[in-house]
Amino acid sequence: VEAQAVSAVVEALYLHLKNDYHLRYEYEVRHNPVTETQVIRLPQHIEREGRGTCVDLVLLFLGCLANAKVKPVYVQLLLKNAKGELIAGHALAGAWLVEPYKKGPVLLSLDSARQYVNRGQLLLLDCTGFVEGYPSRQHKLSFDEAVDEAKRLLEEVEVQFVVDIRRAQEKGHDR
Repeated sequence: VEAQAVSAVVEALYLHLKNDYHLRYEYEVRHNPVTETQVIRLPQHIEREGRGTCVDLVLLFLGCLANAKVKPVYVQLLLKNAKGELIAGHALAGAWLVEPYKKGPVLLSLDSARQYVNRGQLLLLDCTGFVEGYPSRQHKLSFDEAVDEAKRLLEEVEVQFVVDIRRAQEKGHDR
């Protein structure tokens, strides 16, 4: 029952951003490939400018989850071309549906993240689904499509890291 209630909150937040805001995806033109840094927009800037990168959108969504008392998880992916060369990073948002452990690591292994997703304890979604203008996509994604896309990416691309945000805060990494 708890997992269904949390999933309903996550879906409601997703649909609110998808239906009530007219946000556009924007590839980060200010990304510095040498230092691997990019400018992160704060939620008020995303709303005012009506745009954001995948990282901006994920951080916006994770903030919404935290405000709703849902435990957020951040996933950073590395997208590569057919030659194995890094072409871009991509971010996913996650929410704990069922708390898997009382005390655990801030950084989750890829195997454990996949296991939590497969067991229905961790829900991941692609936040570019609630915006317009994502490359090679003609429309916004339904909630289920955004979840399916995140699952596909988790299985098919390289995961750089997975951060349990609440664990990081508990351990004093929120400053």
